[in-house]
Amino acid sequence: MMQDMTIKEKLEMLFLIVNTATELSLLDKQIEHKIQELFEKSEKYLYMLLVEA
Repeated sequence: MMQDMTIKEKLEMLFLIVNTATELSLLDKQIEHKIQELFEKSEKYLYMLLVEA
């Protein structure tokens, strides 16, 4: 399959792969940030529960 592709087609495929990897990396960072936020909130609520007990 790759042998039948032109240089332009191969470069377009490479560009698509790089763009997808970049988007996934950005998504990964957003998810990591959201998990950190949720963890901090859960720590705060747990502390509040323990103080009230």
